[in-house]
Amino acid sequence: MRIYRRELFIFDIGGVPLALRMEDVEYILPASEITSVPKTAQFVLGLAAVRGKIMSVIDGGLRLRIQRQGTSYFVVCHVRGNTTAVLINRPLEAKNLSVKKIESSDVERILARHKLNPKMFSAAWEILKKKDSHWSETGRKFLEINTDQFVSDQMASKIIVG
Repeated sequence: MRIYRRELFIFDIGGVPLALRMEDVEYILPASEITSVPKTAQFVLGLAAVRGKIMSVIDGGLRLRIQRQGTSYFVVCHVRGNTTAVLINRPLEAKNLSVKKIESSDVERILARHKLNPKMFSAAWEILKKKDSHWSETGRKFLEINTDQFVSDQMASKIIVG
């Protein structure tokens, strides 16, 4: 078993555990009021004032075609020079983790079960734990989002404030 160390932010949208690379995440905070802007992509919810800055907000659930449920948080991401708030259900953890890659057949089952677009994901992982000198599986699996595709790909339709 090959073990990787990954610095990840793991969160939930509609019961689906997902992750972003920590290097793309600036901060996480409870969602604030969003002002809608017409003629944008469906997943672009509009603009929000976040810590004194106006930024576009995308709905992570709509972007991935997952039904969001319950509470909402902003994950503020910085990708390709753009800062964007992504609406998620809830943060789970952010830290340096020991993980192993999930078998491709398992990944295909996860993607099919939730009807997810494989282009949106760069990898799928399972968190490992070390007991004594042995690594064991935890059963905690998640999909790592391809941040560039997720946040920036269709941001040609991004909202420009000025």
